[in-house]
Amino acid sequence: MKAGRKIFYWVILVILFLALVNAFLILRTPDEHRYDAHISNVVRLNPIDPQILRAVIWRESNFDPTIVGRAQERGLMQVTPGAGREWAQSAKVRNFQEDDLFDPYTNIRAGAWYLNRALRRYSDRDDPLAFALAEYNAGRVNVRRWIDPDNPLSHDAFLDRMDFPTTKKYILSIERRYELYKADEQRPAWLRWCYSTLRRWGLTPLTSYFSRSSQQSQAASSPAESQPASVSAPANDPQPPVDSPAPTSPAM
Repeated sequence: MKAGRKIFYWVILVILFLALVNAFLILRTPDEHRYDAHISNVVRLNPIDPQILRAVIWRESNFDPTIVGRAQERGLMQVTPGAGREWAQSAKVRNFQEDDLFDPYTNIRAGAWYLNRALRRYSDRDDPLAFALAEYNAGRVNVRRWIDPDNPLSHDAFLDRMDFPTTKKYILSIERRYELYKADEQRPAWLRWCYSTLRRWGLTPLTSYFSRSSQQSQAASSPAESQPASVSAPANDPQPPVDSPAPTSPAM
């Protein structure tokens, strides 16, 4: 009888401990759905998959709208002031200020505008998202360098020629996250909560495995040169040739 009671108490203690840890992680980890309403409104203006925007926001700022990057890129999608001004001019937004990019809705609008334009530009490629993300991160000049003249539509050939390791990691990490979010869309609410909890526990690889298993079982007018909306490649990446200036402030 005493042994059974001890086991019962231990089970209760373990459940309480796990509940406390989960509560800590929930408070510590940003809510991935916090800006879903803004994203839904933005995609009405820019026809782009909302899960792509969420994945980019996750990679750029981890859903923190106050982040400032090393090139003064701001907010959720790490939009540079130059990119923000280009978006504001295109969208006919009056009295635009650089600090407006700290506003989540404004930031998502500007980032989505840039990314949507890049997706349209590379719509004939076998994976337009890879090319668009490369432009978002490293600029159009570098994208042109990396396109294989013998196989210009192939994203595999494109990635093979890419000499910025961080840009390649950037693309692959966002595409993996995008696949996770897309898989979440197909699940009931209770299962989405379970997967979200696993990610908060740092078990993203586990959710990736289940996502792949689930998928297997179901068997415009633009400027001449465009630089990145977000500059996040570190200084130790190889530099572009002299005639291709390194991206500093994007012009969308």
